[in-house]
Amino acid sequence: MVAFRILDHSSDIGLELTAPTLPELFQQAALGFYSVLLVNPDSVRNRLSREFELRGDDREELLVDWLAELNYRFSVDGELYSQFELTVADTRLQAHLRGERFDMKRHACAREIKAITYHQLSLKPAATGGWTARVIFDI
Repeated sequence: MVAFRILDHSSDIGLELTAPTLPELFQQAALGFYSVLLVNPDSVRNRLSREFELRGDDREELLVDWLAELNYRFSVDGELYSQFELTVADTRLQAHLRGERFDMKRHACAREIKAITYHQLSLKPAATGGWTARVIFDI
C-alpha cells in the first residue's frame, strides 16, 4: 500500500507515510509535501526537468534532506515538481524531477513551510513489509 496522511500537530503539520519500497516512500513524501504547500498540487505541469543527488548519514536524515531540498527549490528558485523518478539506496538518493516554475495565476500556496524538523521523525521497515515514516513540518 502506498499512501500519505496529513497530521495536525499543534502549530506544525506532519505526514504519516507508507509504501512498499523506499523510492515510493520518498515519492509519497514529496506528494505529501506539495499537498501541504499548495492549495491544488495537481495544477503543477511538467515543463522543466532537474536532476540531483543527496546523501545523508542515515535514512531519516536523507528523508529530511530530500524534503528540505524540495522546500529550498520552491523558496529560492520558485520551482514546483509533480513527477519524481527516484533511486534510494540506503543513505543516497538520486532524483530526476519534472515540474515548473511557480505561477501566481495558477498556483496558490496553502501555507509556508519554514523547515522540515527532526521532531518525532521516524523511518523504519513496516511489520507487514514495506516502509513507514513520520515527518513534521514547521509552518
